[in-house]
Amino acid sequence: MPLTRYLLPFAMESDEALPLVDAAMVWMRQHELIAPPILALERLVWRVQRIASQRIYSRLTQVLSPAQQQALDDLLVVDATKANRTPLAWLRIPAKKPSPESMYHLKRKRWKRHTLTEESINPNYYELAAFDRLQDGLRSGDIAVTGSRRYQAFDDYLLSPQQWQQLKKQDQTRLAVADNPLTYLQDCQRNFDYDRRIAEQIASLMTQVAKELRL
Repeated sequence: MPLTRYLLPFAMESDEALPLVDAAMVWMRQHELIAPPILALERLVWRVQRIASQRIYSRLTQVLSPAQQQALDDLLVVDATKANRTPLAWLRIPAKKPSPESMYHLKRKRWKRHTLTEESINPNYYELAAFDRLQDGLRSGDIAVTGSRRYQAFDDYLLSPQQWQQLKKQDQTRLAVADNPLTYLQDCQRNFDYDRRIAEQIASLMTQVAKELRL
């Protein structure tokens, strides 16, 4: 469906439904189509979000090594040493006596106020705080998402050695400095010598002016 293909890239970048509805309305106006009932449009957006979630999950799992996949599978195995719980269930049990030192990653006071109680940790607010930190990491570039246009890794912006060599052959690097270190140092030395001569001439001129003023 053309509209589904159009909305899918937006759904891959955001899990909010309202922007998808707005994008769908824009697409239908551009193609001079009558908008369907809002319930039908909501079902379409929900279906697109589900496809996007499946694709994101597939991309995340494809980059996992066999050891990482096994480690994730082990989280679902019941462990007798953890009261017959799975490690995942055990990790979800809130701590009984939280302290500010153990919650150092909750930098924002508003999360500390809601997450830390007198006797335990509120798991719902804790997850929100974790997603908030994850969002900060995505925006700052500390965290990258493979296949995303907005949150791709910094290395994806770099040129490959083959592309760089091709640009050098075509003289299209657009570099403001020479790519040869010796040439760059020679240019710097020439600029330094020129600036030094100008400074010496200015100093000599100032000395001469001072002598004339004393006379």
